Amino acid sequence: LIVDGQIHLSGRLKDPICIAGTWGKPVVAASSTSGTNALAGSLDLTWYAGAQDGTQDDGTNEGGDDAPPPTVDQSNGKLAFVGDFETGDLSQWPSVGASKKHAYAASAQKGEARGGRYAGRMAVRFMDRGVDADGDPRKVRAEVFETPVKLDKEWFYGWSSMIDPAWNDQNKTWFIIQQFHQNTWRASGSPPVYQRYAGGEWSIRCLKEVCGGNGILWKASVPKGRWQDFVYQIKWSPNQDGRIRVWLNGDQIVDYRGPNMRDASRGPYFKLGIYRGGIDQETQIIWHDEYRRGTSKDVVNPKNYR
Repeated sequence: LIVDGQIHLSGRLKDPICIAGTWGKPVVAASSTSGTNALAGSLDLTWYAGAQDGTQDDGTNEGGDDAPPPTVDQSNGKLAFVGDFETGDLSQWPSVGASKKHAYAASAQKGEARGGRYAGRMAVRFMDRGVDADGDPRKVRAEVFETPVKLDKEWFYGWSSMIDPAWNDQNKTWFIIQQFHQNTWRASGSPPVYQRYAGGEWSIRCLKEVCGGNGILWKASVPKGRWQDFVYQIKWSPNQDGRIRVWLNGDQIVDYRGPNMRDASRGPYFKLGIYRGGIDQETQIIWHDEYRRGTSKDVVNPKNYR
């Protein structure tokens, strides 16, 4: 609110505030009255354009610009979970699973963000040991987990993934890079629905024992070093009324109807990262960003948060 040439702002001066679409922090505070902070002078003298961490923007900011994320209309859908790594760490995620003694494996880093400033970097190396008690090198992972969902509605999931440009496809070892896991009274083994990457081929799969057929819902060669935006619409069910629809970069690639989980005793939970299915002598890295779960396609679509 501008009154008599002064800008009046509610809140604490130390909090980031958005002015005309640019993040900044007050440099000179003229006065504070009745809980309303007043800043005198023009914007040019009183404010500087800065990052959300308070650093001056010199035009060389890596990992995306410093503008706040767009506001997406939630009138036709609500967000239930956000894991976009913009905290600069993994604190948004309820659980982190990484190979023993290798804290570097899962992290939030600048430099490759799909949106905002940070993205999740997941990595496994040749000599890493697995999370199991025996340290099996064939069970190496770096993943972040959500919690099991309720089965009372259809869920929409959206996120972006990018295979690192340096990924070596010569070794045909397979990697699970995203999964919907389910722990039930029957079993807690392989995820019923998941994404796999091997030898340059990206695929979306469903366990044969759950979905039948060959288990492959989609596969294609996808270029490395480019962000790929996924949106899933899933009605979880162990029966024929189950459904999975998937869009990649806006194009629908999957429309499956039928069972997609083992039973209804517990909802699946989302996992994002990298899980190595065998011995690989390379360091392999994948980037993930902009994960959201909600009740409509628009509120989870990564392209709406650029």
